[in-house]
Amino acid sequence: MQALAAIEGHLRIVQAAIELYGDMESFVVYLAVLAAAAGAVSRDPALVQLYGGAEPIPEDLLRPVSARAVALSTGLSRETARRKLAQLVN
Repeated sequence: MQALAAIEGHLRIVQAAIELYGDMESFVVYLAVLAAAAGAVSRDPALVQLYGGAEPIPEDLLRPVSARAVALSTGLSRETARRKLAQLVN
């Protein structure tokens, strides 16, 4: 029964993501950008201590992320990644 509860929880997350971002590809692109932009912070124990909770990470600590990097990390084509990024920005 725990497996079923976990599956149902994941499905609720998927449904919420689609409602927020329009489709799963957009949500995956959003997650890829978050992971890449904050990756350096998450690998530095001192920064994790400072920003590992509810505190937002200052913009100067976030790295820029290219559409190419998003495409490589998600398996999407570059054009799809570019298009999804443009939709998220607007």
